[in-house]
Amino acid sequence: MATYGLQDTLARQRKKYDTLMRLEHQAVAAGYVLFDPDFFEPYDRYHAIHGRLPHRDVVKVISPTGDLLVLRPDVTTSLSRQVIPAWQAGEELKVFYRTSVFHQKVGRGIVVTRQFGLEWFGGAEQEADHEMLHLAQALLADLNGEALLEIGDTAFLDAWLKEAALDETTHVLLLEALEDKNRRACLNILKAAAVETSMQDVLMRLFDGQGAFTELETTLDPDLLPPSMQPAWQRLKALETVLAKGDAMTRRVYDLAMVSPQNYYDGLIFKAYLEGVAVPVLRGGRYHPLTRRFGREIPAIGLSIDLDTWLEAVMRDA
Repeated sequence: MATYGLQDTLARQRKKYDTLMRLEHQAVAAGYVLFDPDFFEPYDRYHAIHGRLPHRDVVKVISPTGDLLVLRPDVTTSLSRQVIPAWQAGEELKVFYRTSVFHQKVGRGIVVTRQFGLEWFGGAEQEADHEMLHLAQALLADLNGEALLEIGDTAFLDAWLKEAALDETTHVLLLEALEDKNRRACLNILKAAAVETSMQDVLMRLFDGQGAFTELETTLDPDLLPPSMQPAWQRLKALETVLAKGDAMTRRVYDLAMVSPQNYYDGLIFKAYLEGVAVPVLRGGRYHPLTRRFGREIPAIGLSIDLDTWLEAVMRDA
């Protein structure tokens, strides 16, 4: 482990501060305003929204009135709960935050994760999708080309799952296998559920649909995808055309079977990874279903950065 003198320590802290300020300045320059999310969420509502997440991982507290609450495990949920009830038709709101989320981990106690994020409520979908990915690329440029940006669209899997009509247990197991990128587990689940061979073939084509967009156009033969998946393919094609004109430092790949632990994403979804780091340094997507939970459906998209992982990457050469 490296040791530092006082002046070295101060210099490193100054570089971290400068990095955080650069993130905030980029957000402000793009028209986003600072927003402070609440710390607590009603447990019942959180459980209803995040059904696939292990609820032993959340930090539970009892309010003075006896209500069961969770200490903020997800900023997007908290922001939506604050913003949506006050929403007026035709409004747009761009916000950014720099805050923390909290989880309970076996053997580690309460784990605090610092996050920086952007959220856009009410923007036109295509415009907002393109801007959010452009911003992701611009932010990732701080990492000197080390990041890999993965992009997908939930509509591919949603269309397949709707036609497959799996029972709830099989549905959950399959999503977990897809999230883990476990091909053998996926095939075993499909076989046990007696899914038709033609349907299995379609899902495995999605599973194998990973790589640079030009590669997918060659190897996937998108014209053979079911009609229900064609709009999602065209959205990704239009998105790649726009992103290809932007920052060339960020490597991009597409994943047609991308799954997130957050089950509120609907449409564009993306993650960014650093070499040698198992968890995403950045993740985000479109989340209309979440806004419905709070009284009305409006277009919404966002991204969040794991600040500790981000700062570690920035400081490698410090």
